[in-house]
Formats: sequence, structure tokens, C-alpha cells
Amino acid sequence: MIQLKNVTKIYRMGSVELRALSNINLTIEDGELVAIMGPSGSGKSTMMNILGCLDVPTEGTYLLDGIDVGQLKDNRLAEIRNHKIGFVFQSFNLIPRTSAVRNVELPLVYAGAKDRRSKATEALEMVGLAARIKHLPNELSGGQQQRVAIARAIVTEPTMLLADEPTGNLDTASTMEIMRLLVGLNDAGRTVVLITHEHEVAGFAKRVIRLRDGKIVSDKIQHNRTDVNAPIPVSQYEAADASANET
Repeated sequence: MIQLKNVTKIYRMGSVELRALSNINLTIEDGELVAIMGPSGSGKSTMMNILGCLDVPTEGTYLLDGIDVGQLKDNRLAEIRNHKIGFVFQSFNLIPRTSAVRNVELPLVYAGAKDRRSKATEALEMVGLAARIKHLPNELSGGQQQRVAIARAIVTEPTMLLADEPTGNLDTASTMEIMRLLVGLNDAGRTVVLITHEHEVAGFAKRVIRLRDGKIVSDKIQHNRTDVNAPIPVSQYEAADASANET
């Protein structure tokens, strides 16, 4: 489904050249659940933008379902983003004064689809929010807002979900809800690419790719994945905070 061949991305600001990605070679098959990790400045955001057809490589080739994305014009890229890729972001990106169901309808409006209300309602039912379709974002918890965002991402029935730090603004319980949902969507056949810096969240992936300084430094299959029905382990930082609060 996804193939990057010798992909390099260079940003130029006057005489300064920033090499965000350097000679990346990567294949992601249909139906995989992949986590892409790395420290700040490692190239994660640039990778996400290229995979999501929000940007194109400076050098090399990105093939999405066999299509060379770098050769496409903006309107064709927009069409691919709308039909093939569902986006989930850390900040939810919901329209504040618009109900959950109308937020989910938006990609269908851009696609010129019919039966938008019924399709949006069905997507919200899939994420467990059938009773809250008329609620505004500020009437929903963070986890519920992210589920609305996921419903919006899947309403056009894309083949790939691209989730950028989808649990970054959530507590542990809500994080678990979202990861159960993403794993379930993957089990149903959707490809899921998860951009995260959280080791606990990456533990749910079938495969973990690590970036550093714009290069892939490891690419491993996880044979001992975290059980989606188990609680997310408390990180050493959370444990330290808890200990400090007790004292």
C-alpha cells in the first residue's frame, strides 16, 4: 500500500538547508498497524505530512497504492486525502459550535456524497457515540471528542488511518478507549499508521519504526504486543509524579 523509495525532504530558508528526512526506504502493507516513533526533530512530522499527501518529497518517490504521489497536482492530492486517508490529530480539530454529527459530515460535504446524515450517524455509532450525536464539542470529554474525530476520519471509508499523537491530550482511561478503537479498526482491515512519542501507546502496534535525525534507525515487528484489554502500564514518569504527590 505504502512505499517510500529513497525519500529525502529538504527545507530551505535562504542559505540554510534543513534535511528533515534523508534517504528513507519503507514499505507498509495493507492491514498493518505501525507506530512511528522518535524524539523531537527526528522527522516524525515530516514523515506524517508526506504519508498524508500534505507534502511531497524533495527527492525520491512515494507510492500510495501504486500511484506516484509526487507527480500529482493539488486537486488530485486533495481527492486522495479525502477518499484514501483518514486523519486523526492530537488536538481533535473539531469545529466548536457544530454538533458531533455535523463535524463528522464535513468530509462527506467535500466529497459531494449523498445521505451524509445517515453515514455520519453510522460512523458515530461505530465509535460508541450514538447517544451524543447532537452534542457540541465542549459538551464532550476529551476521549469523546477524539472518538468524534475518529468517526470523521472513517466516515469516507478510507483504506488508511493516519493518527498523529492521537492520545497526547488524553488521560490514561481515555487513552485506553482510543487505542481499543484504533486496534479494532485495524482488526477490521484498515491500515493504521500511528505517530507517537509514547512507548506505552506504541506497545499496541504490530510494528515499530524509530526515526532519528531524519533516518530510520530501527524497524521491528512486535511479537509481544500490549493486550488491548489490559490497562496501559504506568510509565516511570507517572510513577515518579505519583510518588512525589504522596510525599
